[in-house]
Amino acid sequence: MALSARVPSGAVTAGFVKEVWSKRFLDAVESSLVVAKLVDRSWEDDLVRERGDKVNVGITNNVTATEVVVGTAGAALNPLTGTKLQIVLNEWWEANIDIDAMTWRQGHINLQTVAEKRGAYAVSKKLDSTLCARFSALNGSAALGTDGVAWNVDTIDEAVETLDKNDVPRENRAWIINPSGKRDLRSIERFSNKNYDPAKMSFGLVGDIDGTPVFMTNNLTAATTGAYACLLHEEAIALVINPSVEVVVMDGDFFKDKHLVRVRAEALWGSLEMRDTYGVSVLTRSK
Repeated sequence: MALSARVPSGAVTAGFVKEVWSKRFLDAVESSLVVAKLVDRSWEDDLVRERGDKVNVGITNNVTATEVVVGTAGAALNPLTGTKLQIVLNEWWEANIDIDAMTWRQGHINLQTVAEKRGAYAVSKKLDSTLCARFSALNGSAALGTDGVAWNVDTIDEAVETLDKNDVPRENRAWIINPSGKRDLRSIERFSNKNYDPAKMSFGLVGDIDGTPVFMTNNLTAATTGAYACLLHEEAIALVINPSVEVVVMDGDFFKDKHLVRVRAEALWGSLEMRDTYGVSVLTRSK
């Protein structure tokens, strides 16, 4: 129901009725950033010590034992026939937010905090999405499940079996799914009865599948109908960030002359599939 007219009629327009703005501003809805925490970050220290734009990683291969033959010298085995891998730092992204000096001074909320958070989130989301884009190439690009079809027990067991057959350690494995995958898991009695508490169904860690943690994100790469979820060991993908997502407030002469303050979030990183058999993508029911 509309309010009745005011008397005198110009009270609001003339500025005699105060407007109150809440200091508890509503933030934008954030997707959970989880993938960068679940991959191999161990190579970053090498870059920090040595500098440079590439990290070369030596690769060894397995050797096969041979039966002992008395009187015959055993053949020498070579575990160093692998081809080195190279993590190239070729992803450089930024998010700049400019605020004019007047608004910076007069804003009723801390605009620097808002700009820093929004900028850092934008760069972090891009980083997470870059890693998700690598899921579909794992396991020789042979994704499990059917695009647009709900998961069932066989879908889950086939993914686990795939990694088990490849001798992938059970420690440091993780499922990375989206909301449709979460819903499908809740409909499977084997998992919903003990592992999934509806009160904990949010982004980030949402439960476990037979002891392997399950994380949910909205940053998965889209297929046709669904998206590429993943079961992976942390060594499947490497990530090197130099530096971590950095937020800088810039108010030097250039910006002062324009009566602006710039808040810039920036990160430089590289990622690479390191062990193809240490992960497998699983198609989801919907994006």
